Amino acid sequence: MSARHHFSIADAALDTKVVGLDHPNPTGLQLLEAAGRSPPDQHILLAVLPNGDFEEVRLAEHVPNHGAESSHTFIAFRSDRLYRFTLDAHQKAWGEPRISGSVLAKLLVAADHGKDIVLQRADGTEKIIGPNDHVDLDDQGTEHLVTRVQTYVIFINGKRKTTVKSSLTFEELIALAFENPPTGDGVQFTIQFTRGPETNPSGTLLEGQSVIIKNGIEFDVTPTNRS
Repeated sequence: MSARHHFSIADAALDTKVVGLDHPNPTGLQLLEAAGRSPPDQHILLAVLPNGDFEEVRLAEHVPNHGAESSHTFIAFRSDRLYRFTLDAHQKAWGEPRISGSVLAKLLVAADHGKDIVLQRADGTEKIIGPNDHVDLDDQGTEHLVTRVQTYVIFINGKRKTTVKSSLTFEELIALAFENPPTGDGVQFTIQFTRGPETNPSGTLLEGQSVIIKNGIEFDVTPTNRS
């Protein structure tokens, strides 16, 4: 007889294993044993709640039941302690003293994918956490992280500009380059760029085209008179 209830149990890298159990509300011990986490008493199991918070499930406790459904997603650590942090005001816990930017990105809800993850320091400064960065969770106090729409810094005709768009059209670049673009029957524009992404580091943009951008890309937007 096949199991009727399936549970996802991830490790610290958020690599997931799906286990099947007959009971809809198993204990922490049953989940750890089903996932092959041995010995279970040397592991910590966290339930990922529907609102995004994390909740510890002890060995003899049944999985959390909030409303009509029980939690079906969990993270297991071989650890004897938890480290607390917040992500967009949601309480999180982690079984390791450090967490990488790449793992934090996996914790984001679908609507926040692609956003910057920002560490808000106690001294009022901030740091964007990249995929290869790490946040130390064992420092004094609770670390607070927030997500923000990614902002790109670009240069147009030598002037610093910012945009939240990952690509820009020929027409958008003209609008960014000139507060009042030159007009007239004989006016045309030439757009060239350098320091672009590896797949397209430099080139010329034609009317109707768009270009993928990255931080630091440089554009020369030049009006010319058609003779």
